[in-house]
Amino acid sequence: MTVYWVFIPQTPHHLHHGGRMEQAPNLFVPERALQHRVRHKTSRVYYDGVVRRAPQPTENFPHADRTAILLVWRRSSADPVPELTDTPDELWKLSSKGGLERSPWQAC
Repeated sequence: MTVYWVFIPQTPHHLHHGGRMEQAPNLFVPERALQHRVRHKTSRVYYDGVVRRAPQPTENFPHADRTAILLVWRRSSADPVPELTDTPDELWKLSSKGGLERSPWQAC
């Protein structure tokens, strides 16, 4: 499975996001990226996926706050890469204790 996501640093902007899509081979990477961006305002970025043989690029996220979300698409290897205009499968956000809350897109 490949996970694709768009980071939205503050939720009032989630309907008109212009973020870049990132990707990873598992659910752990985007979860940790969301937590790190909110806590530290910086994080590795995964626009080209997880790069194992080179240092992963980093980026600053100065506007990230506790309302930050990820729009998440899950795809199998047989599925095409989602477009930003495709409906996400899930919305992820941090709980009040810093854990991850996943909601199906239809419930949002």
